[in-house]
Amino acid sequence: MAQRYSKQEKAKWLDSSSKPKRRSPLRILESENSALIAENKFTLLGRVTNPQIQRPRALVEYMVQYWNLENRVIGRELGPERFFFRFETEADLQLVLKKAPYHFKKWMFILQRWEPIVSEAFPAFIPFWIKVNDIPMHHCTELTLNTIGQALGPVIDKDLSDGRIRVNINGLEPLEMKIPIRLPTGEVTTVFLEYEKLEKHCFSCFSLSHEEKACPLKPLVSNKESRIPGINQEKTLQNLEDGKRRQDARRSNWPARREEVPKSVEGPRGKEHFNSRRSDHREKSDYPSAYSHRHREPRRDFSPQDCSRRDYSRPASYNFRRDSVRSGFDLHPHDRSHPRRIACDEEIQSSSHNLVSGRRSQHLPSSRDLLG
Repeated sequence: MAQRYSKQEKAKWLDSSSKPKRRSPLRILESENSALIAENKFTLLGRVTNPQIQRPRALVEYMVQYWNLENRVIGRELGPERFFFRFETEADLQLVLKKAPYHFKKWMFILQRWEPIVSEAFPAFIPFWIKVNDIPMHHCTELTLNTIGQALGPVIDKDLSDGRIRVNINGLEPLEMKIPIRLPTGEVTTVFLEYEKLEKHCFSCFSLSHEEKACPLKPLVSNKESRIPGINQEKTLQNLEDGKRRQDARRSNWPARREEVPKSVEGPRGKEHFNSRRSDHREKSDYPSAYSHRHREPRRDFSPQDCSRRDYSRPASYNFRRDSVRSGFDLHPHDRSHPRRIACDEEIQSSSHNLVSGRRSQHLPSSRDLLG
């Protein structure tokens, strides 16, 4: 009879024990948190738009120094995308928001005042100053600007003289570069939006989170020659070119800065005087040293026979003024009156004479013979 297999053995279905268990959400009881809400009333919550390039920790450290608020603000990262800044006063917080928008590593980042809400879409708004171009002159009114601004987002401020509006733009969605409008006369025209302080973005879908080469909505066959870049794209390319030119200028000036000598080293008479004094000090030094050029003896080539003439039976001494541990000779090379030194010199000369004449000494003198 054929053997029968169970459903688990046939792998026709997965055992319920192997499935990952989904834990139900834990319920957090309501507690008193008014103190925490009051503590964060001067807090800005931020988010990077390109996490692959921007790092929240590096951004926090840089912006605190950029604002010159090292002792008046606390910043911290909240994961791979979010971070926060907690200020001491409302004035510092408003000063930072007034100068927005900001960018880090050529990419925009979001900075919004903290609110006691929990949402994946918070923070999201970037306050952009937007210049509206190609509005008919006889229709460039405050009502027209306000209508265009409300179609983009909450309007913060208006500048009628320059045709600008400040709007909270959702930085998590692609930007709008142009808007068709219908005039009171029934005519339809298109106005173009120019975003101030806009840095890198996708030139295809106008998203702030990636470049054009990484755009998921980019067509498979794109004709770059037929596409004319808009105002914002031209400004972005110009900003990138200016930044690269400044960086090259700093690199070219760096070798010249390294060659400069600090004033503390140069002194009142310059670097050459310092080097000449240092060299003169070395040449005029009268300190009796074994490494001094004035007391150095000519170099001699010792034969293997010379090694046997060293006195290893004598106890070693580590005193500078007595015999050397290594050679058994006096460390003062100029002292030629020592009897052991005289005997050694005579033996070296006789050995050298035998080697030159082709004769080999049959008897190696011992240390007792050298001492006489």
